[in-house]
Amino acid sequence: MAIETNQIYGTPGNDLLTTTVESDQIFGLAGDDVIVSLNGDDQIFGGDGADLIVAGNGNDLIEAGSGNDEIFGDAGNDYIDGGDGVDVINGGSGSDRIIGGNDGDTIFGDAGNDIINGGNGNDNLNGGDGADIIFGDAGDDRAFGGSGNDNISGGDGDDLFNGDAGNDFVTGNAGNDTLFGGTGVGNDILTGGDGNDLLIGGAGNDLLNGGGGNDRLIGVDPFVPEFGFGTGELDTLTSGNGSDTFVLAAGTEVFYDDLGNNDFALITDFNINQDTIELIGSASSYSLSAAGTGLPSGTAISFNNDLIAIVQGVSLSDFSTGFVFV
Repeated sequence: MAIETNQIYGTPGNDLLTTTVESDQIFGLAGDDVIVSLNGDDQIFGGDGADLIVAGNGNDLIEAGSGNDEIFGDAGNDYIDGGDGVDVINGGSGSDRIIGGNDGDTIFGDAGNDIINGGNGNDNLNGGDGADIIFGDAGDDRAFGGSGNDNISGGDGDDLFNGDAGNDFVTGNAGNDTLFGGTGVGNDILTGGDGNDLLIGGAGNDLLNGGGGNDRLIGVDPFVPEFGFGTGELDTLTSGNGSDTFVLAAGTEVFYDDLGNNDFALITDFNINQDTIELIGSASSYSLSAAGTGLPSGTAISFNNDLIAIVQGVSLSDFSTGFVFV
């Protein structure tokens, strides 16, 4: 191993390389290397091979190169590029920028306001704590925002995105995507984009837009009874293009049926010729009327005289079809 001033070079073989406490440049070259960075703002180039890189303290630049690498950013605001290969990357504390590169990578941003780009491949992405920006890019990706107000967007592929805690922006773009605003109470904005998408707002006052394709829109959290199935929520549901289904009930629960006019779904662009409203039970339990004073204009749907939705885009006299009871 040859050492120049603040520069450390490996060999074409499998090396164990450690930086100094200064700001160093380290070149692993070929081989399956173990590279450990100490203090300092270091530049680490893994080269070819399946490398293990531990960055340490400091604001480090890491380019892992090709190969199936394992990278730990540790403390500091790091720039990490996994390169080609199936990489496992943990940004550590700090506001990091992480690029997965090609192939299916696993990336965890950890603490800090991180920017994560999975690149090509079927990636597993988790922002961790902080207000993160996550790009799934091409591939069938899974992304979880973690705590904080996150922005998650996909590219081509059938993605599964979960904003998790916080007020999140979640966008599917192309593909048949599943978008979930996340656990806990958050005011989320979900946009399906092209494809046949499933949008679930979760607890909180959410905005859902299906975009193109035949989408299913659920404003509430239908999984956790403790969140009340829409109690106290004012969700806005927009279908976009396509034959869409607005889900206002599931199982044995009718959504938004607890607080009168103080919780409901606002359906902004219902198309009587192609869209559907999904309910449970029988038609005799529901009634239609013009929305009351102080409410958005439209046709009100009530369950046992409790407002659950206001539908815009269709008049009361025309609203004879469009319901499905399951």
